[in-house]
Amino acid sequence: MSDSKWQAENTDSYRKRGEYLALAAILTMALVLRLWGINFGLPHLFARPDEQSLVSITINLFSGDLNPHFFEYPSFFIYLLFAAYNVFYFLAKIVGYFNRFSDFWLLYLRDPSIFFLIPRLISVAMSFATVFFVYRLGRRFYSVQTGLVAAFFASGTFLLGREAHFGVTDTTLTFLCLLAVYYCLALNESGRTRDFLLAAVFSGLAASTKYPGVLLIFPILAALSLRFLHEKKLKLFYSDKRFWLLAIIGITTFFAASPYILLDYKNFYQDFNFIMSVSSGSHGIMPTGYWYNLKFTLLSGLGLTLLLLTCASAVYLLIRKKPKDIIILAFTIGYFLVIGPAKRPFVRYLLPAIPFFVIIAGIGLVSLADILFRDKKELKLIFTWFAALIIMAPSLYYLISFNRIMTRKDTRVQAKEWIEKNIAAGETIAIDGLFYNNLPLTESPAQTQARFDSFIPGFFAQHVSANFTGIFPRPWYYVYVISDFYSTTLEVSAEQKSTRAEAERLYQTIRRLGVKYLVTSEYRYLPLYTDNWVRLKPALTGKVKLIKQINPFNPGSKTIPQYDQIDAFFTPYAGFDAVTFPGPRISVYQLN
Repeated sequence: MSDSKWQAENTDSYRKRGEYLALAAILTMALVLRLWGINFGLPHLFARPDEQSLVSITINLFSGDLNPHFFEYPSFFIYLLFAAYNVFYFLAKIVGYFNRFSDFWLLYLRDPSIFFLIPRLISVAMSFATVFFVYRLGRRFYSVQTGLVAAFFASGTFLLGREAHFGVTDTTLTFLCLLAVYYCLALNESGRTRDFLLAAVFSGLAASTKYPGVLLIFPILAALSLRFLHEKKLKLFYSDKRFWLLAIIGITTFFAASPYILLDYKNFYQDFNFIMSVSSGSHGIMPTGYWYNLKFTLLSGLGLTLLLLTCASAVYLLIRKKPKDIIILAFTIGYFLVIGPAKRPFVRYLLPAIPFFVIIAGIGLVSLADILFRDKKELKLIFTWFAALIIMAPSLYYLISFNRIMTRKDTRVQAKEWIEKNIAAGETIAIDGLFYNNLPLTESPAQTQARFDSFIPGFFAQHVSANFTGIFPRPWYYVYVISDFYSTTLEVSAEQKSTRAEAERLYQTIRRLGVKYLVTSEYRYLPLYTDNWVRLKPALTGKVKLIKQINPFNPGSKTIPQYDQIDAFFTPYAGFDAVTFPGPRISVYQLN
């Protein structure tokens, strides 16, 4: 072997080793940032809205009825979670943690924390895989440096890392959208039937995870048009069997993963209409539209520097008009144009576009380095990564700040532990507010039986009643949630809520129940999800004594935290210095 050939092979080996080490470091960082604080809020079941709904729907499938009877989401994520629960059960049985299936039910009804951790870990795995496929997409269709830089951005981007903590559908949808676009790029490049097939499957699964997955129609049409244009078959678009293969497989996959959309179409139609009506209505407490999503969702979700780089890079890609750029932009811009003006703009709604924002940013940064330094490889590498670190810093700071809060004990869990230590078992406690603010207290045997029987009639009498204190070793209480028997809702006027008569009626109700303690929750930054205390306060002045208060805010901070106003999630989206603990402010009163 000649010296020059040996040197070339050695350089190539060194370059690959550097690439793999960089990728390993990026993936490790991504995993740490997603697992950090993953058990937040537990054993409180409503720390993250929508988790409890998905968990309870999935648990009900163990009754033998595989119809979720819920179509506000399609069913793929529910069945994926159902499969994960089955794996957990069989592994637990193998190691002797469960002896029979009733132990599985008892664990869920006694302390369901593990049942919430499992979907959260699914989201961690999906987000981790998203970072890896951001690298794969960038490397395959652009360059090694593009793949690594884009993956680095994805690993520490606040919105991606934040949503990876939550056991809901959005992170899975995001990963499947990324896979679908990956294979749209592949089919444009190769025209192979395999790539058409995989693009169809992942598009179908994405739409079957959450309905906005249907917006993958934009990159699919872009990829097909560009491919058939390259093959000079554009006019024969609909006669090509690959087009029909993609359409049939995509639709079949959607219904295979959500079969009861067809089998129970009446309930599907009802739920889908409900979602559409809710989505088209506004809470009226916050701005909406593209500008709101830019200045709030994306400004904090990406950080100012990464957002500016993404916008500049998108303009660059639009100007150069390469086919692969057009496919990526077709999804990114199309998705933002459709979702951006939503009347209820949850920040998570833009999550599927975020991997493409960071890919576009990675393309732009690496292209800038190529223009500035051309053949100066070392300077190009130094500039690229130094710039990437600076650009990433704000978003990474937000994610670390968020994770630090999430590792601290939720105020609702703190209140639960204080009550168990300071209030005698068997006392009667009323909890004011919406169900998000309920405390994870052990209820009385009668109340617990009612909860058990709502899942499995007769289960309590057969498996629990003879050994209640053995199964539920913590103190139990008679717990009443005021919103359960108070007839008004959020739509009742503020004037009616604060009338003396209404407050007096509430007071007399809790007195008749023999309530000795009242727990209230307040959160001045989320008025939509604060409690009924404003109604009760006039009637209770002088009749209660404050015995404990748990404040989530940092009294020494002058920062004003910012929140997703329509999301009952009591941790800020920006302004983290103002908050010490997740959760609302909890006050415990003793009735005189």
